[in-house]
Amino acid sequence: MPEPQKAQRAQTTWSDRLREQLAAEGITPSAHREAIDEIAAHLDDLHGAALRAGRSAAEAEAAIDAELARMGSLAVAVAERAKRKQQRSAEPGRWTSGLAADLRHAVRSLHRNGASPRSSS
Repeated sequence: MPEPQKAQRAQTTWSDRLREQLAAEGITPSAHREAIDEIAAHLDDLHGAALRAGRSAAEAEAAIDAELARMGSLAVAVAERAKRKQQRSAEPGRWTSGLAADLRHAVRSLHRNGASPRSSS
């Protein structure tokens, strides 16, 4: 199980990599902090899953590269995310989708830090 500090460092590394890629695509990374954090958490989860499945560090990195290639342009991905978020916030009664996203993030964070969302009865 990775230590919380190592998980935080890995996520920071993914965040830095995403910021660099966005900057290379001509996008100001600071304007998309939430999207970067969300994608970095996804990449960290993917990397951790690859390692837990017995893959080498190089294979886990290759899985990250493949996922980034599958996503295509990060500039397009963050723009689409911002557009969806704006549409959701404009729709009345859609507060539950934000709650669901918050809950998914909380579960990922607990899982990454070694806690289990299930009780141990």
